[in-house]
Amino acid sequence: MTTNPFGQQLRANRDNVWKAAQALVEQGSQPSVNNVRSWLGGGSNSSISRYLQEWHASSQEERSVRLATPLHLQQSLDALFQQMEGEKKAAIDSAEQAVLDKVAQLQAERDQALNELAEAKETLAALGNQLAEGQRQLQQAKDEQSQQQKLLTESQRQVALLRQQASQWQREAEDNRAQVSHLFHQQQHFQERWQAEQSKRQEAFEEARWQWLQQERQLQEQVQSLGEENRNLSGMVSGFQEAKVRLESQRAELSRQQGRIALLEGELASSNQRLAEQPKVDLVAQFEKQQSMLVELSQELGFLTEQVKKRQQLKSELEAIKSSLGNP
Repeated sequence: MTTNPFGQQLRANRDNVWKAAQALVEQGSQPSVNNVRSWLGGGSNSSISRYLQEWHASSQEERSVRLATPLHLQQSLDALFQQMEGEKKAAIDSAEQAVLDKVAQLQAERDQALNELAEAKETLAALGNQLAEGQRQLQQAKDEQSQQQKLLTESQRQVALLRQQASQWQREAEDNRAQVSHLFHQQQHFQERWQAEQSKRQEAFEEARWQWLQQERQLQEQVQSLGEENRNLSGMVSGFQEAKVRLESQRAELSRQQGRIALLEGELASSNQRLAEQPKVDLVAQFEKQQSMLVELSQELGFLTEQVKKRQQLKSELEAIKSSLGNP
């Protein structure tokens, strides 16, 4: 086994590991971890391996400088290195403690931040839910506004149609009024003619009745005369009976004529009344129906107008809700 020329165990630091590696190379041996450890007389394999890796990565010039350093100087450097290592370790311990304190502080701050973040997330989630609810209400309001707009458009269209129909009905009502007025004048003219003809018929009837009464009176006078003569003249009985038969026949004929005249007058009056009243009743009923329809139309127009006002008010409220949701 190759050992160092000092005959003592050396520390497995960087300089000694480098010296051992260089000596082994000069001796023609492989600078492995075990050979270096044997040359040093001990030491940690991990330290030797680390320093050997540095030695392989270093330049030839750097190796020469390190190897040319006297032993006592190396010992002084080792002592200084150990002191620096101690100071470094103390500084590292202090720094580690400071880091641990800082880490603990940061951990506490992180925990606090995490708590605040959780609260912020909960608040954000609540705000997100409120926003989603607001958006849903806004969409619902938009849908209702769209539906109300459609209803408003349909109502306006129906109002326009109803106004056109009302205008047409108004024109028809005016035409019907003109027709009723014309028929009323025709009825008055016809009634005047009928009354004139009725007067003529009445005068003719009175004249016929007067003539019949005159004939009856004359016949009665004849009957009386014949009765007186019958007491004196029995031969005039047959003549009296014939006169009586003629009188009865004339009475029957007169009664028949009176009945026929009355029947004709009744038919004439009924025909005149149907002719005069039927168009008037139909036109008046039609006119009253149209007036009723116009009243209903006016009421419906008033109702539709009120609905339009309510929809306009609802539209304004929806716009206000939309504005409040858009500008919190």
